[in-house]
Amino acid sequence: MLEIWRAGGANFGAPPREAEAIEAQGWDSQMFMDSQCLSADPWAQMEVWASATVRLLLSTGVTNSLTRNLAVTDGAAVTVQAISGGRVVLGIGRGDSAHAYLGHAPMGARRFERALVDVTDARSPAAFNAMMSAFPQIALLEMVDCLGTEADRANLRLGRMIRAAGIATYVPAVGSLRSCGVELFLAGVERRADPGAEFAVHAWIDDEGRQAAAYALHAPENAKYLAY
Repeated sequence: MLEIWRAGGANFGAPPREAEAIEAQGWDSQMFMDSQCLSADPWAQMEVWASATVRLLLSTGVTNSLTRNLAVTDGAAVTVQAISGGRVVLGIGRGDSAHAYLGHAPMGARRFERALVDVTDARSPAAFNAMMSAFPQIALLEMVDCLGTEADRANLRLGRMIRAAGIATYVPAVGSLRSCGVELFLAGVERRADPGAEFAVHAWIDDEGRQAAAYALHAPENAKYLAY
């Protein structure tokens, strides 16, 4: 379905009457610049527009992971998502102008990828709980780029939480799941992968360099994975 979006640009005001007018004109979405020296704070503007509209999608156009920590972005997005009834779209990129006005070079593609894609760790189960509290309607996880984990037991717990929540998992053709990311895919109550989806698995290895075959089949070291 074709959507017509309205670009943000430098803007230091976001009156409710303007939001109402833009929605009445039939636009599908309004973007808000996130460049601290050129425009007002986009999340504050989006909150105003969220309260003044009922249909219009609201998007950063675009934010970045250097001048705005992703944890801060997450909190802002969840807040406006709740106020708007689920109309937030997160636009994120390299943040060239935001960086330039602070004397930083543009963010390279590899660094940008590292900012967006990470492993699971001991904090992941709590982050999942927070996500489900904010968005209880989630029924499907689309897994595009999933790495391993820094905490095996936390990853297994996360998988069980996905299953308990009744969530299905899906890997598109461009998707890549490695290591413990595969465990999370298997947690889905229903699992689907398009042709071309990539799965990379390997034997586990402990801190002393020993793998599964170094232990008896039903030894405690293997039992947690077999039970899962």
